Amino acid sequence: MIDHVEMMAASTATRRGTERHVVPDPPAPVRPLADRPRTIVTIDSAFDDPPSLIGLLLFSTEIRLEAIVHPDNPFVGKALDKYEDAYPNLSAHDQRYPDPDYVRSLERDTRGVDGGVSPAAELIADILLGEENGPVYLQVWEGGGSVEAALGLIEERHGEDDDWDSIRSSVSSKAIITTLVEPESVFGGALLEAWPDLRIVEVTSDLWTYPHMLPLISPGLRGHEHPSYGGWGGRARPIDEDLDTWTVEGVSDRADEEAGVGPEGETSVSRWFDDAQADFAERVRWSTTPEYAEGNHHPEIEVTTGLDVEVRAGGRVALIASVSDPDGDDVSIHWWHYREASTYRGPIEVSEAGEVARVQVPESARPGDTIHIVVEATDDAERPLKTYRRVILTVG
Repeated sequence: MIDHVEMMAASTATRRGTERHVVPDPPAPVRPLADRPRTIVTIDSAFDDPPSLIGLLLFSTEIRLEAIVHPDNPFVGKALDKYEDAYPNLSAHDQRYPDPDYVRSLERDTRGVDGGVSPAAELIADILLGEENGPVYLQVWEGGGSVEAALGLIEERHGEDDDWDSIRSSVSSKAIITTLVEPESVFGGALLEAWPDLRIVEVTSDLWTYPHMLPLISPGLRGHEHPSYGGWGGRARPIDEDLDTWTVEGVSDRADEEAGVGPEGETSVSRWFDDAQADFAERVRWSTTPEYAEGNHHPEIEVTTGLDVEVRAGGRVALIASVSDPDGDDVSIHWWHYREASTYRGPIEVSEAGEVARVQVPESARPGDTIHIVVEATDDAERPLKTYRRVILTVG
C-alpha cells in the first residue's frame, strides 16, 4: 500500500512451510459489526498521521470506525486513495473491510466556518449524545481540540438542562480518550474539572500513533475493556486517584523482565511486538494478493465455557475452547495465566490439554479477586498468525 508498510512486511521473518488446503472463497465474517469497538480518529495537518491511518484501515475489520476528523489534510485523501486501491484485494481475504466510499463519508473538517462550530465537533458531539450505549474510543492523534470542542458544545447546548448531570454522566461513561502525553497537557485543568469522570489514557509515544489503535485491533485480548487489562497497547496504571486517568509509563510485565525484552518501563507493550508485526505484515500481503488461497488467515477460537466465569476459592474449573482454521492449517493451543492483569497476584496452576485447560483457584483468593487466563491459537502456516481469547475468572 505504501512503502514504509511494505518494508515492515518484508522484514517479518519467514518460518517453516506447510502444505496449504485451497480455500476458494473467504468465509463469512465471524465477528458481527455490533461487537467491535467504536472509535473516532482525530488527525492534524501534518504528513505523519495519514500513514498511521493506513495501518488502522488494515485492521478496520476489528473496529467500528465512526469518524475521521482532520483540517482538510491532503495526505488523508492520499491515504484513502491507497485504501481504495487495495480494497478489492483486502475484501477478498476478509469481507468485513468497509467500503471505501463509506470510509470517505466519515471525514469531517476540524475547522469551523467564520468562527462557528466545526463539522468535526458536531459529529463527535452527536455520537457521544447518541442513543447507542457502550464506549467510544477517541484517538487524539492531533492536539485534542476537536474533542474539547465537542465536549464544550455538549455543555453549551445542555448545561442548563434539568437533566444535565445525567447527560454529562452518560457522555463521560462513553468517551474513552487516548493521548500521547499527559492528559493535563492536552486538555488543561479546566476541562478535567468540568468533566471529572472522563477516562483518559496516556499511551506510549515511542511507537508513533499506533499505540492508540493497538488495544482496539486485538479485541480477543479484551485490552480495550479496561486500561489495566493489558494487550497489544500495554497495561496502564492510574495517574490521579481523584480522576479516571491512566498511563502505560513505567508499567512492566514479569515475562518481559525475565526475558530482558523491550525498553525499560514499556515491556507490557513490547511483549506483544512479534505477534502484532506478524499480523500487520500479513494484512499488508492481503492488500497486494487478490486470491484468498494465496494468503494466510487467522485461526478461530470460541471458548464454549464463556469468557466471564464465576469461581470459588479452592475450586477447580475447566475451560473449554473450540478451535478451527479457515485455511485447513494445523493449530497449536496454549493457555496461560496473565498474572500482572489479575487482581489476585499469586501464582495459578493451569493444566493444559489441547482445547481444555483446568485452573486451580487458590484457597487464599478472596471474593471479588480476578484471575485472567489467555488462550492462544497459532496456525502452522509459513507465516503463522495467532488469535487470542481472554477468560476472566471472578471469585464469588
